[in-house]
Amino acid sequence: MKIVLVGAGGYGQTYLRSLDELNIFGNLCGVADPYASGSSYYNRFKEAGIPVYDTLDEFYKHHSTDLAIVSSPIHFHEEQTVTALSNNSHVLCEKPVAATVGQALNMQRAAEANNRLLGVGFQWSFSSRIRAFKQDVINGRFGAPLCFKSMMYWPRPNAYYESGNWKGRLKAPDGKPINDSVITNATAHYLHNLFFMLGNETDASLMPEFFEGSVFRFRDIESLDTCIIRGRFPGGARFHYGATHSCGGSDAALFACEFESCVVLYDINMNMVVRWKNGVLENLQYPADDGLTGKLAFMIDAIKNNTKPYCGIGTVLPQMTVTTTIFDTFTIQNFPPETVVKTQNPDGANVPGLYEAMLKCFRNELLPNECDIFPFKDARVNEARIV
Repeated sequence: MKIVLVGAGGYGQTYLRSLDELNIFGNLCGVADPYASGSSYYNRFKEAGIPVYDTLDEFYKHHSTDLAIVSSPIHFHEEQTVTALSNNSHVLCEKPVAATVGQALNMQRAAEANNRLLGVGFQWSFSSRIRAFKQDVINGRFGAPLCFKSMMYWPRPNAYYESGNWKGRLKAPDGKPINDSVITNATAHYLHNLFFMLGNETDASLMPEFFEGSVFRFRDIESLDTCIIRGRFPGGARFHYGATHSCGGSDAALFACEFESCVVLYDINMNMVVRWKNGVLENLQYPADDGLTGKLAFMIDAIKNNTKPYCGIGTVLPQMTVTTTIFDTFTIQNFPPETVVKTQNPDGANVPGLYEAMLKCFRNELLPNECDIFPFKDARVNEARIV
């Protein structure tokens, strides 16, 4: 299977490591990236005779390929994916698949018109462990779902936003939407996963009918770096999601899935424990997590076997609908300057008290205006109904 990689730096290097781990680096027949010389793999490209082009269009003038991996900045995803599909390549596009729902649907139409597969790189959707858990949810092992929630407390230094001219941006200089944010990029997996685990098919997610919440920023960026939302699904199940980069210290991640009969708790390493209503604890013995190589391996298998990828455009539409609605209708609120404390090692900033406030919201399914802990006392809440 011949593979072209679009974007050899940044997260593209993760895909290059995956090719190594799967022992298929030799399948790489080309790279499209005008800045490929900055990749840690650039010398290997030269040594292996792998051609490097500035654009994907230029690559297709000279080559054909079975699979295109698109791992470029967000605002290039739609155009590059459509180009690959139009040249009869299947595509695995890294998350976020696009900046808007409209772009994602256009990509899906291109996949259908060219009879090609289009997968989206949310690795938990491809994970054997998550899919085993989801099958148990579908089978009713834990009873009816009541509330799925997650909280991501992920500090990011100033260098994170300086690593690309699109980080924290809403639009590119040419006007193309980017909508890069804590909820569409770094922690998008964990919002998507709330919807994915409630889908009634292995490759489906559940669309919420309503959500509300608040979004904030503390850096001088166009986008948002903190979000707390909650919502409900048809049938009455609920979700609660919080994420922030406005923090110092170490990464923290909390997940809880409440059912009629129990609560399933799991950590960022996907170790899962059931706390049954009678107090009994059970460690769920699911397959080992597939890591970052899983989505590539499963995408290759889907192409070979002509089966649908576990995560496609339809699967990510609930998460994209929520995030697009936030950018279209929610007001981004600024944390007051006096609440922000600059940090060193790494160079960045922190909003003291934010962790405790987010934790209270997570545990009690609260919105910021319902939490009497600084810095949320004057938060405004936006509402959105999904038709």
